[in-house]
Amino acid sequence: MIQRVESSMKGVFSGRYTAEVAAPIILFAIGMRVNRLPALHRWLSPTFKTLRLCIHLKISPPEGYLCGYLYLYWRSKGILQYWKDFDHWKPLPMIRINPILSLGNN
Repeated sequence: MIQRVESSMKGVFSGRYTAEVAAPIILFAIGMRVNRLPALHRWLSPTFKTLRLCIHLKISPPEGYLCGYLYLYWRSKGILQYWKDFDHWKPLPMIRINPILSLGNN
């Protein structure tokens, strides 16, 4: 017999919500899909570089970096980053990564 359990989480609201902020926030979103899984030489290196970048941003976030998320799916990955404004936002290639976090010679 199936019993219904009452939720104790009364602060959770269903639906979509927006927030008003005083200053602009930059959302940087980028992703990659793997079309040919056997072609490891084409997608494995960018995947490790993305992971290394996310670890670097978590350990020592640059000025203006608010937070970021890494999404790994079956055949794709995605990054969401939140920055204070365009002056603080830095494209991914512009951020120097700590060589200690290097995963290989690349």
